[in-house]
Amino acid sequence: MVRYLDMQLSNLPLLPLSDFIFSREYRKSYAESAIVASKLIAEKRKAICPRNEPEVGERVPYIIVSGEPNSTLISCVREPEEFILDRRLKINFEYYVRRQVLPSLHRALDFVPLKIEWRCPTTVGCYKKESNFSCKALGTQLWCRKCINDPKALLLAMCDYHRERRLLAQLNNKCRNCLSLRSVNIDYNKCINMACIVKQKRIFLDCSVTELAIKNHFLTGDKSLQQTY
Repeated sequence: MVRYLDMQLSNLPLLPLSDFIFSREYRKSYAESAIVASKLIAEKRKAICPRNEPEVGERVPYIIVSGEPNSTLISCVREPEEFILDRRLKINFEYYVRRQVLPSLHRALDFVPLKIEWRCPTTVGCYKKESNFSCKALGTQLWCRKCINDPKALLLAMCDYHRERRLLAQLNNKCRNCLSLRSVNIDYNKCINMACIVKQKRIFLDCSVTELAIKNHFLTGDKSLQQTY
């Protein structure tokens, strides 16, 4: 069990977005000072169009994203569609683990002599490290000092990029077959079926940093970037 927990908590970015979505019932009769996620989302929808307000009893989905230091929890509430369209937003993994997962585990294992601790990673790995190759460098940049000049590392990123493009083309075909449309332009981001496996894979591709890693590599990007590594 410990090994399974370690594996899951170490690969949080690889989990589907649907695992992080809360769904709360909308009541409408909230107090003026009530701080409720479903109320906040309903107010945002009504500001766009009054008809967008959820029905009483309707489930309102939302997720918690990382905010600025000392930001309130309610300010980190976002709708899933808003999160998907804004690549700058990141899921607040620390909130989900410390406020949702660990308390439940502690209650379930109250009589088991097992203490579970988790440390939120403060750094990210080199792109080559994230691709399960030999590099083990940590830092805040996409490339470490060694890999940013390595042609093999760039080749690895380019192979990943073309693999992702092929996968995206396959996902587009599946969506067209699902809609029975072949010659019409489709905005795939407007799909709201979060339970769809194809949708989950598309979200994963949208969060990929492969293209950015290629642009920031010394052999393809701005040569002045090398000074920051």
